[in-house]
Amino acid sequence: MFDLHKDSDFKDISFNIYDFLHKYGFEDGDRILKEEREIVEHLCRRLAKEIGVVDNHWEPVIISAAPHNPYYINFKDVQTGEMVDYYDMEERERRKIERRFDEIRGRY
Repeated sequence: MFDLHKDSDFKDISFNIYDFLHKYGFEDGDRILKEEREIVEHLCRRLAKEIGVVDNHWEPVIISAAPHNPYYINFKDVQTGEMVDYYDMEERERRKIERRFDEIRGRY
């Protein structure tokens, strides 16, 4: 098991945070057993809520991408409605999200 549960705090989640941001995370979903998918979805939703809208620009959205990583977070540009993968963002935009992660980590 990937050692996460529904009650994992952000400190625990942060060790896997980039797996939650990419459809190929958790080794393309191979590290997630069928019975763990519900946990991944729950944690993904908690993480998206915790992230919130970043810089009045990027809203986290949960994507279900079976057969890949079953659930991951993509970002919607609230101004254009365009969906953007974290890894496809410009570096400046990724850093805004990274700063949000740092703010969240500071709370735990």
